Amino acid sequence: MFEWLNHNAAGVQALASICSVIATVVLLRTTRQYVALTQELARAAREQLRFQRRTMESEAAQLTTLIDVFLGSLKRLPLAEAERDAIRTVALWKGADVSTFGSLAATALGSRPEVQRAIQRLNWIHSNVDRVQQTGPDAEFPWDQFPWADWTRQIDEARAALQTVRADALSSPAAPSPSEPSETEAVGE
Repeated sequence: MFEWLNHNAAGVQALASICSVIATVVLLRTTRQYVALTQELARAAREQLRFQRRTMESEAAQLTTLIDVFLGSLKRLPLAEAERDAIRTVALWKGADVSTFGSLAATALGSRPEVQRAIQRLNWIHSNVDRVQQTGPDAEFPWDQFPWADWTRQIDEARAALQTVRADALSSPAAPSPSEPSETEAVGE
């Protein structure tokens, strides 16, 4: 066998060189496919990130709009006992709006104690307004049992919590940070 290899050394070297070239070409094609696939995955990841940013921006906008609705409703509520009849006619938010507020705030801002405080105050105010509005227009509501001191405190605390959440929502931009590469830098074009 060694004699045959010695006698055909040039042919064996040529065959080995051809196999090496074929293996190199196969590896080159595989590497190019891998590079193309990696670039496509990077493009898809950037597109998903862009979509998530738009979604966060939209949710932050919805959150601030909902907060403005709550603040507008709170503004129409009477703070003095002399204006108590206004409670009978004031239009309030729906219970589902408070749930939506909690979901949007959690998505846009994460867990914040101000969000929970606002939700508790809004629910407390809503239940007291409901209690007043459920008495018929001809029926007399027992105003001596109405918690006026708590009422004004709850309204003030709800306003403060909502304004804090609103400021946080407006100051949490979904814009890319300067450290993130642009699409052309990331692709290498």
